[in-house]
Amino acid sequence: MPPKARALTQATIKRMLTSRINEAFTADRARRVNASWAGKSGQGGVPAIRKCTFASECAEGKKVKFTAATLQGLALTWWNSKVATMGLEAVNHIP
Repeated sequence: MPPKARALTQATIKRMLTSRINEAFTADRARRVNASWAGKSGQGGVPAIRKCTFASECAEGKKVKFTAATLQGLALTWWNSKVATMGLEAVNHIP
């Protein structure tokens, strides 16, 4: 005779759903990160490190503005959220 199935409690169901949802979010996040680095990576899918090449003529007050213009992908999204919350003038004066 097969063993009797245990009745699922609300807590067990909630734990199972939470676990599955977290797994799905983690997989989706990994997929998005991998997709954003596709074609832009060094060995093994690790982002290639680029050397900072500020020209010595770049005025101290303009370095943040210059760098912000070169941002892409997730870094640009982060920068845009900073601009939205702090304002462009304030973020351009971040050291």
